[in-house]
Amino acid sequence: MLVIASIPTFLIFGLLIWASTEDANPNSQVGVNNNLGERAVTTLIPTTFSLTTIDGMIIDSQSLHGHVVMLDFWSSWCAPCRAEAPTLSKVYKHYSTEPVQFVGVSIWDIEADVKNFHEQFDISYPVSIDQNGKLAVEYGIKGIPEKLFIDQEGNLVRKFVGPMDEPTLISIIDSLLTTEDIEK
Repeated sequence: MLVIASIPTFLIFGLLIWASTEDANPNSQVGVNNNLGERAVTTLIPTTFSLTTIDGMIIDSQSLHGHVVMLDFWSSWCAPCRAEAPTLSKVYKHYSTEPVQFVGVSIWDIEADVKNFHEQFDISYPVSIDQNGKLAVEYGIKGIPEKLFIDQEGNLVRKFVGPMDEPTLISIIDSLLTTEDIEK
């Protein structure tokens, strides 16, 4: 009787193991990135989102239409994310008068740690917590940090894996702003 009662437990455990493999879900293996650089963008990745920031505000893709958006997936415990934070904060302030919005999405983090990170690195752009990793999986995030760039029309146009330096980040944003100006 004990063996029969244990079967559902074994089945659930087996399903969880299978679900965490790349065969079941290629987006499920999230860790700190060590294979860095720009990646091809797939049209399968959604560009719509709605997030609650650590300040309790709602930020969504609809309200950001007309802006170049950088979605930054990171965590407070990630060493490369910590090293990159001053650069992101500085570059965001550089574009304060432009139609540019950064949105930080902390993955599997503790709210107090995220708020401390936010204050420590003087981050003035919106930050939210993707506690269960749902948005990260939807966007195909394989590690942190990863950045997705959305143009002013709401199209996902660039993806960058790993920390970015200031000249590279500025170059990408400037190219997206220039592209939009040319098309108008």
